[in-house]
Amino acid sequence: MKIVMTLLLRDEEDILSHNIDFHFDVGVDHIIAMDNNSVDSTRDLLLSYERRGLVTYLFQPQDEYAQGEWVTGMAQRAA
Repeated sequence: MKIVMTLLLRDEEDILSHNIDFHFDVGVDHIIAMDNNSVDSTRDLLLSYERRGLVTYLFQPQDEYAQGEWVTGMAQRAA
């Protein structure tokens, strides 16, 4: 069985690497991460994990914050 985690993020550069590394250390196998229009280095950090095959990076440019729709989509993708 594979454990896939989902993350919905915006401007989380200050805690993102610590969060991701912690979850990999406790057994998460892969992360699906949706970046909702970040203006900091969140995108670059996620792409560095994606290049190593650890994260699937999704960009969400909409600003209406349709969290239910977005998180459901990530969960379906994880399944």
